[in-house]
Amino acid sequence: MSTEVYALAQRISRLVADYVFIHEAIFKFSLWKLPIPFLSEPIDYGDYRMRLHALLWSLERQGERIVGLKKSHLLPYNTAVLLELLREYVEALLETVDWLHAITEKLQKESEGERYRWRAYRQDWAAYKASIAKYRAIEDQVYILYARL
Repeated sequence: MSTEVYALAQRISRLVADYVFIHEAIFKFSLWKLPIPFLSEPIDYGDYRMRLHALLWSLERQGERIVGLKKSHLLPYNTAVLLELLREYVEALLETVDWLHAITEKLQKESEGERYRWRAYRQDWAAYKASIAKYRAIEDQVYILYARL
């Protein structure tokens, strides 16, 4: 595997870690999130939205790099397959981060007084969880192939 492909995979891995950190910061249970006066810390949805927006931009750039690598090199078969899987992975991750961004935007608006209906939240959550399942399934395939190279 070329060093460019390895570096690309490492950059994508760091972006996934950033996404997981943001997801957990928003949704992971913590006593600090309970509405106890003087003890709770409100979730800064605006900050997370900006971070998710930057993450979306970075993932799009990685997708472009994948396409560029596929076009610019005569690659061994396994490396070409890995790049195609990475492209699918990045697309699925983009969808997931986009859903989290949309939910976070609605939660921010709700924290500012707008209504985010429970039914709409559950529908958004279901779509978000489906997108997580999709990117995780591709992630498993990427790990298997990456280990073989």
